[in-house]
Amino acid sequence: MTFEDVIKDIVKLVGLNLESVKPGAGIQILSVDLKQGNLQLRTVSGSVRSRPLFELERIWNELQRSPAVHVDQVLNGSGTSRNQPETILANLPYIEWAKIHNKKHLIYVKESTHPYGTLRQMDR
Repeated sequence: MTFEDVIKDIVKLVGLNLESVKPGAGIQILSVDLKQGNLQLRTVSGSVRSRPLFELERIWNELQRSPAVHVDQVLNGSGTSRNQPETILANLPYIEWAKIHNKKHLIYVKESTHPYGTLRQMDR
């Protein structure tokens, strides 16, 4: 699976209310702009934000190399809203999340284990 495939799947999330791994931090993707290389989203507080697609690509690339990825480390702690790209990817049917050493990690499970727009915590 390529990052282009992931983007096509992210487009399927547009308009859905996405639950966050971090309670109370849900988002809604408003649009994906491939030409500009970003997406627009709305937070639960109603703020509209733009996020660069390269953040998601960096996380995706790391998911190809590592069995579990701590998003904050991949993004070098960039910004206070790292839960937004984490939320987007965790709502894809082939990505689950788990707590490892009390930190949230994403895991690419390579098969659909839950519907688009929902979360699934990995079985222990």
